[in-house]
Amino acid sequence: MLLTARSRLRALRLAPLAGLVLLAALPAVAAEPAVDLSALRYYAERNEFDRYDAELKRLMTLYPDWTPPTDVSALAGPDPEAALWSLYGADDLDSLAAEIARLQAADPAFAPSADLAAKIAAKTLRRDLLAADAAGDAAKVLALAASAPDLGGCADLDVAWRIAAARKAAGTPAEALAAYRTLLETCDEAEGRRATVQKALALLGPAAIRPLLGLGRTGADGKAEFADLELDIARAEIATILADPTAPKPDAAAADRFAARALTEGPVADAALVGWWKRASSDHAAALAAFETAATLSGESPDLAKITEGIVLSLDGLGRREEAVARARDGRNRSPELAALYVALGAARFEGEPRPRLPDAEIAAYAAAVTETRSALGAEALGWYAHDYRQHAAAAGWFGFALEVDAGEGAARGLVLAKAAEGDLAKARSLRATWQERFPDLAALEIGSRGKAAGKPVATRCLPASSGATGRAASCSPTAAAPPPAGFRPPTA
Repeated sequence: MLLTARSRLRALRLAPLAGLVLLAALPAVAAEPAVDLSALRYYAERNEFDRYDAELKRLMTLYPDWTPPTDVSALAGPDPEAALWSLYGADDLDSLAAEIARLQAADPAFAPSADLAAKIAAKTLRRDLLAADAAGDAAKVLALAASAPDLGGCADLDVAWRIAAARKAAGTPAEALAAYRTLLETCDEAEGRRATVQKALALLGPAAIRPLLGLGRTGADGKAEFADLELDIARAEIATILADPTAPKPDAAAADRFAARALTEGPVADAALVGWWKRASSDHAAALAAFETAATLSGESPDLAKITEGIVLSLDGLGRREEAVARARDGRNRSPELAALYVALGAARFEGEPRPRLPDAEIAAYAAAVTETRSALGAEALGWYAHDYRQHAAAAGWFGFALEVDAGEGAARGLVLAKAAEGDLAKARSLRATWQERFPDLAALEIGSRGKAAGKPVATRCLPASSGATGRAASCSPTAAAPPPAGFRPPTA
């Protein structure tokens, strides 16, 4: 009976040449085949039990009439390829090639054993394929794979997955799917099979790989092999439809199971994904609940900034604008996106007839955010607010800032009016002439009439509803005699 290399090598505690498996003697044959023992010797010297066993089985398969050696002395003696095998084992292929060249220069008849030469060729090919994959050269990956059909497969799933990815990159996703299918039909190792489905999911998307789930096996407990991957697929389907609203909708039952688990167990990213999914379907209440759960799970992690954006948008979607602005204001330092959201939503706080008298701290916080985000919308809002409180120099500064960032008719009109209100009529006329080339309606704006423009009544709503400010139909006049609010001087003032 064949003893395993592991048990025999350990029992004998062999020195560098130790590690041979003693086999029950087979009947002698008339002529022993010439068997290359170099790899067997190399693995034995290094006590690499599993690789020794594999090589021994390979040799016995190739040479069924071969009688393996029954004692250590059969492998005794110097091995001329020992150094070469060491370099091979260290994956130092460049040094290995140089050493072979040196040996051949010293002895032109020298050639590596057939086994070593084959292994070097295979390892070199694998190295080149990995390098081509890293460089994004799908064509070279496929050419190398075609030159060695045995490359990859169940014995080297990493390479097999890279070849499949190259097929997708080359524009043949059906061939990539077929490659994954072949792996699932031929490979048995459970973790490798699971990873293959996950690789296919990441590369081809949930809709394409659903047929692969049918290749799953049923365990002794009756459970489908890939049942737990349904959540991964639901996650991918939700992410796909968020990126592309025309994509197929996720399976409703699977999506609901995914959402339920995400909101009870996490992780943070899944809970937030549920929030964005619900928001995309205008279910703002469910979105807000999901984002609040994600915020609780995240603590003070970097994820909190994006989650807070979701909370703010959901509050606003529910008509709770003041709460939304407050949450955005509190989180504005977490990310530029939150600061910009605060400015965009907060602009409406400065509107009204008459203008609201906001707390100085709120005005100062908003002005700082407008400056930091360089928001034309926010600057124009502050400009009209200052103008209507008769702070014309500050108004001119904010309108000028808005024009510098993103010129719009509203800011141009405001700047003309602010200069006129300051008494600088010549400057007001000059600005009107400059900007009316771009905004022709400014030609009708009368300078010096204090609240009249082309005979139209005074406008009281100075800030347009959208961020693409188009300006007023008429000028803005002061709306109240309240004390001028402080804390919102423009950045140029």
